[in-house]
Amino acid sequence: LNRAAFEAAVHTVVSRHPLFAATVQTDRRGRLQWAPVNNPSPKIAWETAATGGVLPQASHLDLRKEIGLRFHVCTNGTDTDVTIQFHHCCCDGAGCVLFMRELLVAYALSYGNAPERARLVDLDPEKLVGRGRYGLNLRKILRMIPQQLVGLCGARQFLMRMPTPVIPHRPADDGSPLPEAYPAIMHYRFDRRTTKQI
Repeated sequence: LNRAAFEAAVHTVVSRHPLFAATVQTDRRGRLQWAPVNNPSPKIAWETAATGGVLPQASHLDLRKEIGLRFHVCTNGTDTDVTIQFHHCCCDGAGCVLFMRELLVAYALSYGNAPERARLVDLDPEKLVGRGRYGLNLRKILRMIPQQLVGLCGARQFLMRMPTPVIPHRPADDGSPLPEAYPAIMHYRFDRRTTKQI
């Protein structure tokens, strides 16, 4: 991985996604709001070590203090692992996939070996204004209610029950440090032949 090309690609892609270029602040009325950051720069930790191992330890992303995106790049000289930490307030799974696609395209363009058809897609940041509405208005919601009654009854049942812990424990406070092994994820590395088959 070429460091200069990667950092240029990160800068290019972050500047195209408003929620990755903002922090959360409290307005005068005490409400949370997005606040754009001048020249947003996510943390990129560079490390020379063995690749293909467990994920690097992650820590809480505090959107009041930093943008919702971090990178950890580990290289052994021939192979490189890139781990990206996203805050879910900034994007969902589909947004992560789009971001990673754009990062790879921007890296190829920055490095100078991109195929001719490689380009960054047009984005419309104005669509963020309607984020979370899913094209629904009051009339559409009212028409959906009869179809959703069964689901609403199930949700009521779920909310009225108290969960029983699998093992006795006391829940940790939200502000407590994350466990040392966080994130603990099972992973498997496919060989080249299997990867090509998939």
